[in-house]
Amino acid sequence: MNKQWSSIPFVLVGLIAAQGVFGQVNVERETAAEHQPIGYFDVGLGGFRPDKQSKLSDQHGGGAILAGIGGKISSNLAAEWEVSFYEQSFNGKTHNTVEFLGLTLKYAYPLGRLEPYVGAGGGYYDVSGSDKRLPIGFHALLGGDIRVAERDWIGAQFRGLYLEGKFNPQEIGTVRVGGYFLFVTYRHAFGGR
Repeated sequence: MNKQWSSIPFVLVGLIAAQGVFGQVNVERETAAEHQPIGYFDVGLGGFRPDKQSKLSDQHGGGAILAGIGGKISSNLAAEWEVSFYEQSFNGKTHNTVEFLGLTLKYAYPLGRLEPYVGAGGGYYDVSGSDKRLPIGFHALLGGDIRVAERDWIGAQFRGLYLEGKFNPQEIGTVRVGGYFLFVTYRHAFGGR
């Protein structure tokens, strides 16, 4: 046999073995994916710290609540519809903000029981006292969950929100009414086998 062709049987055996190994891994992944929950709901309680604005005085944050329902798009990517509520005060008045029709995409990288993730999204908001009706806000988040039971996680989430509100044009005008959140979260998965 020619020397340049003598390694072909070894290459073919290697390719067949690799196909067997990787084929088995893919079958195991597909089987595991069939048993994974496909949906979840989550809730979060936390606090809000507003963006500091030179046009506003006596700015203070308040409590925040978050709730969502979502589902897996792939093993690492999920989409979530959410609602949230937070309060803040400035210029001697308390302003409540409600997010509805919010959508977040999350990318998670499971590491055993720990599941760190990043995400981003946006939604429509209603800011009390604002002349700007249903402004669109954008958020980015970073968090991590720890599995405490087969379908239950607890975790923490840091979130930043960019949102503008329009108040009394003679005194304030358009200002940022977003800021930063820190949530303690609970997630429960459902569906799958």
